Amino acid sequence: MDTNSTQNADDSTHILIIFLRTMFLIFCAFMTISGNILSIVVLYRLRSVSEVTKIFLLSLAFADLFVGLLNDLFSIIPGIISSWPYGDGLCMVIGLSGSIFCGVSLLSLLSVSVDRYIAISKPLHYILLVTKKRALFAVAFIWIFTFILVTLSSILKGKQSVFYNPNLCTCMVAWGDVKFKTFNIITLFAFIMVPGLLMILLYIRLFFISRKHIRKIEELTVSSNNGIPIVSKKEWKAIKTLFIVTGAFNIAWLPFLIVHSYMAITNNTVNDGALFFILWLALSNSWWNSLIYSATNRAYRKCALQVMKSMLPCYKNDVQRFNGDSDTNTNSLNHRQQVVNTTAQTF
Repeated sequence: MDTNSTQNADDSTHILIIFLRTMFLIFCAFMTISGNILSIVVLYRLRSVSEVTKIFLLSLAFADLFVGLLNDLFSIIPGIISSWPYGDGLCMVIGLSGSIFCGVSLLSLLSVSVDRYIAISKPLHYILLVTKKRALFAVAFIWIFTFILVTLSSILKGKQSVFYNPNLCTCMVAWGDVKFKTFNIITLFAFIMVPGLLMILLYIRLFFISRKHIRKIEELTVSSNNGIPIVSKKEWKAIKTLFIVTGAFNIAWLPFLIVHSYMAITNNTVNDGALFFILWLALSNSWWNSLIYSATNRAYRKCALQVMKSMLPCYKNDVQRFNGDSDTNTNSLNHRQQVVNTTAQTF
């Protein structure tokens, strides 16, 4: 009797864990896909963002969107049945694509930080240094370089490079494999630690530049800045937003870096629950950015609300009705003007 009760309790707990895990995976997929589609539409419509910055932000949004479409979406069914139903070929594609798109996302975020640093530190030379053509070349290089690096690493490792982890509900590159310890650690640090440290150093440098500008402004007794490059309020709002995005990146990815480096060095395993949390904390970073933009950027938030309202049928009907009323009023005014003109000509 006690054995049956214990077994029923374990089954209930197992079902509850599967339910909560599946709901979490559905939530991540929905937020990542919808949030980044919205970001792409908004970025195309926003006029307050420069073309060069848009290129880097769109690269970031598209990479995060692909993470949602492949990694997040294809993890829902495995989360329910605790097995991989799609075959070895798609497992390899999902595992490699996750590393590729996450790498592109991180390097694109670094590119945005470098772009803002040059804009603030060298405002008079920014237009000459950072052109649209160079930005497109940088984005193309990021995508091609990341694809080649991840693909070559899988070829060198062989079939063991990607595996399905039933506890994580997805296929992933074996970053914690002790057989490829040196390569894995170098790659992890190159894609996570180096971009994170560079972004932190860039924003520290921007902080000191801002302090220097403030002191110069205080020394001026006239309204003119006498040629001193002043950081505008709009630029500092953008810096604040990107600083929060960078902080979120470090919060999301540092645990992944530390744990998988530890596993590769020591050949020890980590609790399955902790691994699930660490991996999906990192992947969740793909939908954080759209929320951060909405919370910190008024222009982005306003444009996003307009885009979402335009998708509602009732809003469309109101717009059409308003446009119809406007056309009617316009036609009425034109008719009145014609009557007035005809009367004037008569007299």
